[in-house]
Amino acid sequence: TFSMTWRIKSIIILFCFNAYFVKSQGDISGNVESIFQYLVTDTLIGSVQPNEKSLVNAFANINYRNAGFKAGVRMESYMPRILGYPDRFEGAGLGYRYFGYENDLIDVTFGNFYDQFGSGLVFRAYEDRALGFDNMMNGFRLKLKPTNGVTLRTVYGRQRYAFAQGENVYSPAIVRGTDLEIDFTQLTSKLEDNNMR
Repeated sequence: TFSMTWRIKSIIILFCFNAYFVKSQGDISGNVESIFQYLVTDTLIGSVQPNEKSLVNAFANINYRNAGFKAGVRMESYMPRILGYPDRFEGAGLGYRYFGYENDLIDVTFGNFYDQFGSGLVFRAYEDRALGFDNMMNGFRLKLKPTNGVTLRTVYGRQRYAFAQGENVYSPAIVRGTDLEIDFTQLTSKLEDNNMR
């Protein structure tokens, strides 16, 4: 609709307008992806061209980093979604946004994020656009690395279920958990280095 289109244009103009000033204070990265399908009549298989002749899935990512600070957004557009894509995705809008801070010891993220515990059997938030799957988290994540080989992480929030009318729809259930990873190869090598000194 007009209001949604104007909102998308405003966000893009804002980022483009500030890109020059932000670049001098940090790093900007991003990418654009678009999948386009054009539907035609095929008498051999009996398919008829529908009223909506073209289908588009489009994504645009913008990420910013400066001295540990990080932030980013992703614009998503399903106008309408391509064939075979789940019907939970429609419209255009801001599908992903986050900000946070990270260094060698701590990594904290607010907003949307992807992560998993171990191999992902207990908890996994990931994206696979080819399959139309995206169950990213919306909430809070904290990762601590007190030493080489030890990582402690905790997550809290809700997972995305759908993207309707240009806005994320999250599951009502709250996901919360903590994970401790120990890599003994890195840990023992660090202990050996300390003993050699």
